[in-house]
Amino acid sequence: MKRLFAIATLLIFLTGCISGNERIISFSERYKKIDVEFNASSSSYELPLNSSKIVNNEMLAALSDEEKQFLLQNGFVVKPSNITDMASFYISLRQANAPIIITTDSLLHLLHLQFNSLLISTEKNILHSKLKKLTEEMFEKSKKDYSSLHGTLKEAAKRNVAYFGVAIRLLKLNDTIPDYALDMVNDELRKIDKMGIEKSSIFDYEVDYSQFKVRGHYKDMPEYFRAMIWYGRMSFLINNENQSTLPILQGFIIARDLNIKLWREIYEITSFFSGKSDDLTPLDYLDVMNGHSIEYVAEHINEFKSKLLQIAHPKIVSMLVGINDKENLEDALNKTISMKFFGQRYVPHSYIFMRLVYPNVGMYRGNGKPFTMELTPLGKARVFPRGLDLMYILGSETAYSILKEENDTLYGEKNRSYDHVASILKNEFNSYDEKKWNENLYYSWLYALKPLLKENYAGYPAFMNDEWKKKMLQTTLASWAHLRHDTILYAKQSYTPRIVSIPPDTKGYVEPYPEFYARLLSLMNMMKDGLKSFNALNETQENSIGRMESLLKELINISVKELEGKELNEKDYATISSYGETIREITHGIKDTSPVTIADVHTDANTLQVLEEGVGYFDELYLAYPYNGKAMIGVGAVFSYYEFKWSMYDRLDDDEWKEMIPYERNAWIDFVK
Repeated sequence: MKRLFAIATLLIFLTGCISGNERIISFSERYKKIDVEFNASSSSYELPLNSSKIVNNEMLAALSDEEKQFLLQNGFVVKPSNITDMASFYISLRQANAPIIITTDSLLHLLHLQFNSLLISTEKNILHSKLKKLTEEMFEKSKKDYSSLHGTLKEAAKRNVAYFGVAIRLLKLNDTIPDYALDMVNDELRKIDKMGIEKSSIFDYEVDYSQFKVRGHYKDMPEYFRAMIWYGRMSFLINNENQSTLPILQGFIIARDLNIKLWREIYEITSFFSGKSDDLTPLDYLDVMNGHSIEYVAEHINEFKSKLLQIAHPKIVSMLVGINDKENLEDALNKTISMKFFGQRYVPHSYIFMRLVYPNVGMYRGNGKPFTMELTPLGKARVFPRGLDLMYILGSETAYSILKEENDTLYGEKNRSYDHVASILKNEFNSYDEKKWNENLYYSWLYALKPLLKENYAGYPAFMNDEWKKKMLQTTLASWAHLRHDTILYAKQSYTPRIVSIPPDTKGYVEPYPEFYARLLSLMNMMKDGLKSFNALNETQENSIGRMESLLKELINISVKELEGKELNEKDYATISSYGETIREITHGIKDTSPVTIADVHTDANTLQVLEEGVGYFDELYLAYPYNGKAMIGVGAVFSYYEFKWSMYDRLDDDEWKEMIPYERNAWIDFVK
């Protein structure tokens, strides 16, 4: 542990390059773009609002004086609440004859519920059994290798027996562990249960075993979670500290023994949800072997090592790495070049986070202590990223203004300044075409969020102002937190709001983001098409996605009408007023529809803390939307979002997070009163 503090260290999780045989795995052709054309020329009221200009101003009685004043000034306000069942909330609004606001938050929550439910179903019904079968095969082959190989190869095979033996135990399989590997297996299992930082008994490096804490949606699948964490995080290092060739030989033996068909079945399904591995895979090793025997490889190991190093390197550090003041990010990445059996996947936020912390970004040059800064042996360093960093790179200037105001950009000079590095990242992500943005469902989800970060609202309703931009920033951050929670392996109580009676002819409103609804519709189509190709979609699930697709088509049409100042018809209003019942149809069969989740997304080895991204209960949005030349106040459900630091030895799961709510919100979320 001491040497972790002797030099500034870096610990950032997960993943990013395309290598070897992985290049043939592509899902972007399943994404079908849906074009939406409109001219934003919405007629609207002027701000600040006068209560006399509000058709149903009796709705203001449900607000405190502070909430009322904020709404009149900005056209909306978010009222803290504790809504857990979104369908019941919207049904209660209809029963109270309240104007309903269909929010982007509510649609994104439906996406989260369906994505998470489909992933759980796929893992339980397909992946878990395949993983057990593959693990038993590899374990048996490794034992045979130990009996037949000699010298250094025999030692490599012994370690492979222990490696797969750990997975055997994590999956609760009954296979007997040979005596020669038993101590290593038991020692690893002890360290996994202890969940600290210790040196591996199989691999010659320190491991962050706290990652084995079961979290995300895996409370009912702890065996699968821990086995996949084992396969995803334990590295067969090429540039290891002792220059040992054992890990490299282990990788080649595993590649030779691999049941390619079964391995690919697991890898391709998980890649569809979460993306490709950042690290070398067994298929890369097979390419390099090129038909040579394992004995030939052992005799010419340096030659084969050189060939491995010519393959694309990782883009994200995924293990404990020490960095001194003479080394940079590339040095850290080179130390982590390795094969992983099912390496964790490239996700854009991890790539961005890695490049916006030390050592890629220089030392703090401001006063005070911003959220991102901690004192290290080398000085005041940016060791924590923020969710706002991701949103800035994806296009939100509002996110940057908050970061700047809170001194989270005051780092480094010249090419190591925050602004310089961030500009490079923005250019990189701006260059992504539609095909790149839809390589997998993870990318496609982020792509759907981008229209919500809109900065120019010319021709849009008056409530879509600077404060609204912050509200939408919270929406995207909370949805990203859900996405990270759902993919953490590779991230109910009904409530009746205080609503007073209102005139019976009131209608409702859809947040006017037609591009968002179109991208979400394309994502749902991609999800349905992809999962059907894997035989991972049952009739109920397909019907649920189909109902979501129908809803999104209607919302595209309604939101375009709103932006073009056209009147909605009775069918449009019926779609809005029956939204609660539609939610019930879409979520049929999903047991837990609560929005409350937590996910740790970044780890700092200096402070031994993680960055937690949490979603709490739904709040109530009171929105004054244009109505016959005046304003109408409607109500909808919106996310609550939290970001904070926490001990890495106590990574939070959803149940623990629920006990902590209500929790302090970030200062910039000032539209919640």
